[in-house]
Amino acid sequence: MPRQTPHDRFLAVVQPMARTDTEQTARLHVAHLPDGFFPQLGETYLRRWHQTFIDVPSAVALVIKDRDGRVAAFLLGTTDQHAYVRDVLERDRYALAWRGVAGMLSHPAVARRFLRTRAELYARKLWSGGRQTSGSSGDAGPGTPAGDTALAPVGVVHAIVTRPPCRGKGYGRLLLRRYESELSGAGTPHAVLVTGATNAAADFYRRLDWRETGRHVDRDGREIIHFERIVGPA
Repeated sequence: MPRQTPHDRFLAVVQPMARTDTEQTARLHVAHLPDGFFPQLGETYLRRWHQTFIDVPSAVALVIKDRDGRVAAFLLGTTDQHAYVRDVLERDRYALAWRGVAGMLSHPAVARRFLRTRAELYARKLWSGGRQTSGSSGDAGPGTPAGDTALAPVGVVHAIVTRPPCRGKGYGRLLLRRYESELSGAGTPHAVLVTGATNAAADFYRRLDWRETGRHVDRDGREIIHFERIVGPA
C-alpha cells in the first residue's frame, strides 16, 4: 500500500464537486464502481445523475484532486434521502429518463435486464414524482431503514470512488469524514450505505465505525451488505 507523504497530505483537500468535474467522476464511476444498474447506462447518464448531487440542496458532492487538478476521489451522498428523491424527480425526471432510454438503446442487454427486473418499480417512481419514497430506493442507493419517518431524515452514501493510483492515501476516509460533518450540520442523525459482500470496501467501512445492519440478495443476484453510521450533532 502506498505510503502517504507530507506532500500528499497537503494536497488532500476536500472540496465541493463542480459541474465541470462530472465528466471525470462519471468516467471513474463506470471504470471502478460498475456494480448496480446506473453505471450500465454509460457515462452520459451518470454525468447527468452526478449533477443532481450538485444541484439539489439535500445532496452532497465532494471531490479531492491531485496535483495536476484531476479528480483523485469523489463522494456522492444525501443528507435527506426522501427530500433528494422528491426533488430530483420534480426537477430532473425527464432529463434522466431520456438519458436512461438512450443508454439502454445503446446496450440492448441492459434494456432487457431493466425490463425484467426494474421497469415496474421505476415507472411508479417516475410518475409518482417521489411521493412514495419508503422502502428500497433500487439502484439509486439503499432504502430508508424501517421505522424512520420524515421527522428523522436519513442520509445515503450513493457512491465513493478513489482512482487506483491514489488509493492508500486516506482520501476515502477524508471524504467520509467530511460527509459526516455535512450530515451533522444538516441535523441528520444517521446515514446508510450498501456494498457488495465480495467487495473489499466492506472492511474499509467497518474500520471507520460503520455498523453492518443486514444483508440481502439484489435484483441481479448479488449479496449486498447494509451499513449504518450514527452521526453526532455538529
